[in-house]
Amino acid sequence: MIKQTLAALVATTLGASAATIIASTSFETSDGFPNNTVTGGFNVVTSDGATWTAGGATGNYAGAWAGQALTGTQSAVIGNVSTTDQFITVDAAGADGVGSITFSWERFTTTSTPLQVQWTTDTIDGNELWNTVSTIDLTGPSPSNGGGGWTTETIAINQTGDVKVRLFLSSGATNTGGASFDDISVTAVPEPSSAALFGLGGLALVLRRRR
Repeated sequence: MIKQTLAALVATTLGASAATIIASTSFETSDGFPNNTVTGGFNVVTSDGATWTAGGATGNYAGAWAGQALTGTQSAVIGNVSTTDQFITVDAAGADGVGSITFSWERFTTTSTPLQVQWTTDTIDGNELWNTVSTIDLTGPSPSNGGGGWTTETIAINQTGDVKVRLFLSSGATNTGGASFDDISVTAVPEPSSAALFGLGGLALVLRRRR
């Protein structure tokens, strides 16, 4: 019975380890993002040391936009993906791994494209290999046609090392439209609470002495 109780306590302790946010932004000018510039992309290092990048060819949407926002006055926007890949990438500074990414999105126009959530530990040089962990269907009408409303996603990454994460819209003849993204946060790989585990070890010793 004692062993079962301790096992249950350890499992609870491991599961309750708090997730530490290692990068977050809502794409405001106060955090270094361009003011309502929807094309040309951005490459911004925020106050927490994370590097945020949006990319895509000139003439397609990839940037910071004041047309939609869940928090503050701006969001990041990527879209019009039939001719070129579009992406938002985050590289958290000094982190040894990523546990999850949370973000909110809303279509800015009629959209028919999947959003891929990807990670890599490669150097970002155009030749890196990305691993897809989740695909989200963004298909739907524009906000003006009843397709509005923000949706929040939390996607598990659970990878160690110098992990970068990106939200990716691939080019393709049937891929059209796009979305705005806001309130993005990245957490570290969770670690057990050493203090709590030490306390459980002491409890086990006390229980043994009472037997």
